[in-house]
Amino acid sequence: MLLLLALLQTPPPKPAQEPSLFDRPQFVEGKFEATVDSGAHASAGSAARTTIPLLSVLQLPVSRRSTSANPQANAAHTEALILEGNRQPIEAAKLFARAAQLDPSPSHILDASVHLLSHGAPSQAAKLLTQGLLAHPRDTNLQLALGLARFALAQYEQAKSCFLSALQQSPSDPRPLDALAFIIEAAPSLASTLIEPLSQSPFHQALAILRALNTKPGVQQAEALLQKAISQNPNLDKAHFELARLYLDQQRNTDALGELLAVIQLNPNHELAHFRLAQLYQRTQRKAEADIHFAIFRRLHSKRLEAEEAERKARILFSEAPAR
Repeated sequence: MLLLLALLQTPPPKPAQEPSLFDRPQFVEGKFEATVDSGAHASAGSAARTTIPLLSVLQLPVSRRSTSANPQANAAHTEALILEGNRQPIEAAKLFARAAQLDPSPSHILDASVHLLSHGAPSQAAKLLTQGLLAHPRDTNLQLALGLARFALAQYEQAKSCFLSALQQSPSDPRPLDALAFIIEAAPSLASTLIEPLSQSPFHQALAILRALNTKPGVQQAEALLQKAISQNPNLDKAHFELARLYLDQQRNTDALGELLAVIQLNPNHELAHFRLAQLYQRTQRKAEADIHFAIFRRLHSKRLEAEEAERKARILFSEAPAR
């Protein structure tokens, strides 16, 4: 049975004067009203994208202790953390939302939203965050979280706008740049619109150029930008990887080999680098090395699929809770 029915049948006891957790979301006179309902959750068959990689990149801060002046909000947040630890995500979601309802601070809104995003409920998180940003329009973490929710819903233009707003608000924060890289990969048609906004970062601008301009001058410009990015930060594994891809496309195998080896030295768990390296070794008749890197790739690939399957199961749990 849908989660909405389950929640409506089992609301937590509370005094009548307190705001209802199950009210329709609205923003009135500075009061944040949250809700949890099934209609907003992403079902297992939906087109919601896997959020694990981007959520990891964004590193959204989650509070492990509420310091609200409202003791009821603190109690709700504390109980939500306990339920989350006990793998009761639906009950935890209700209480995270309740804490945000009683004290609509950025941290409470973010905690509730990250919990929803982590359990495959991007649509509900988007509602929560949209309301939160009305009260806290300059909060970079809320902007990033809303961008993540839009990304998970394949609303790439809206996600792009959120990440650009976060970049404008916090130009020294690398997270909006990395989030925009996800937009470029997921929606290459938007890459051309990001070339200029990403001019502060040679790597990210090169990425936009490579996905947008399939021309010799574009490739040459991107190569120069990637080399500049590496000169500024030799440990930037993603720049080495993009340069390796560029060299492979040009059949510059020796140059590509050097860049791929640099990638796995910096990041031994770079799945695609091992795959490309195995292909390159195979192409150059180095079977033993190819077999080693194919084996590493298969192990890393299986691990990633397991994480995605866990997320899919969480999404099912979260969107179709049994009635109680």
